[in-house]
Amino acid sequence: MGAARKVVAFIEIALFSIPLLVASIWAVGLTDAVLDPEFFTMVSRDVVAEVPSLMDDAVEAARTAGGEMDPEAKAWAEAVGKTGMKPSELFETIGLTAWFTDQLAPAVGGISRVLSGEVAPEAVKLDNRPLKAAMGRPELRDFLAKALAALPECTPQELERWQQEMEQVRDRRRGNAPACNPGPGSADAAVMVLTAAATEMPDEIPLFRASEFRGTEPLKAVHSLLWLIFLIPGLSLLFAALIAAGASRGFFRWFGGGAAAGALASLGLSTLAGDLAPMLMRLDPAAWRCDGQGCWWASGPGRVLAGRAADMASLVIERLFAPVTTIGLWGLIIGAALVVLSFLFGGKKEEPAGATGAAGAAGRQ
Repeated sequence: MGAARKVVAFIEIALFSIPLLVASIWAVGLTDAVLDPEFFTMVSRDVVAEVPSLMDDAVEAARTAGGEMDPEAKAWAEAVGKTGMKPSELFETIGLTAWFTDQLAPAVGGISRVLSGEVAPEAVKLDNRPLKAAMGRPELRDFLAKALAALPECTPQELERWQQEMEQVRDRRRGNAPACNPGPGSADAAVMVLTAAATEMPDEIPLFRASEFRGTEPLKAVHSLLWLIFLIPGLSLLFAALIAAGASRGFFRWFGGGAAAGALASLGLSTLAGDLAPMLMRLDPAAWRCDGQGCWWASGPGRVLAGRAADMASLVIERLFAPVTTIGLWGLIIGAALVVLSFLFGGKKEEPAGATGAAGAAGRQ
């Protein structure tokens, strides 16, 4: 009968308690990460820091790519390479890097502060004025003029496309500038085409719409109550331990062992997910889909960007899974401690009846 009870308890723990505990650890851990006031700040800071060098790598890969690269994209990359200045150097010179670190990263970081109720939603805005100022810097115009001069001369058809682009700038519409030099007389207008999208954007962009934001109280309530979710796997473990061992010290071994197993499963799953996602991004996605317009992911720049995106994803995943790991470790420690304590502080084993009687007789003598 005792063996049957232990089999039932084992099935209960394996099929219900451990999956419920893993789901609870992940739900609470991921919610803690997203609602952490520093989460979006740290993630945006880490990602933004990679953007300038990412652009350098993408341009270099496009410049040296083979025939699989889109001809116009390759021509633009080659022209940028002939300017003698890397994109990261240009960003630093015109103040775009400062906009990334001083405006973009803090604005994205403000999402966490809104979710945690520290600031009002309307207070989180992206200030584009430094960006627009950077787009108007003479150093950028000189850089673009050099890139245009390094492009091959336009054919009549390409020149007509440039003329259409210049007209669309006046009409506030966007197209696709060809990779050719429209001539020295059109250089200023061509530069205006290339910078118009940034210069015409609004001075500030709110990241939240007050009319659509329902406040932080529901989020706080959910976050506070979310820890109660651990009652579900806890009750499942309690039920299984009572079936297997009743009120004996074996109860703590079953309860603690199940908790430790669930925590280990959660840690293993988070480690697997954290390693698997960047690994998949580093795979060559050319076999996934090709739209017939040139397989971007099959090209050199595509692979470079896939690898760098995987690095950025690793930074995000590491911070996202940090609370999951912490909760899992605490669950493992508590579960292992219950198992150890059940052995250290359990009741003494009863001595055989014959031995007890012999010891009593010897004492009377």
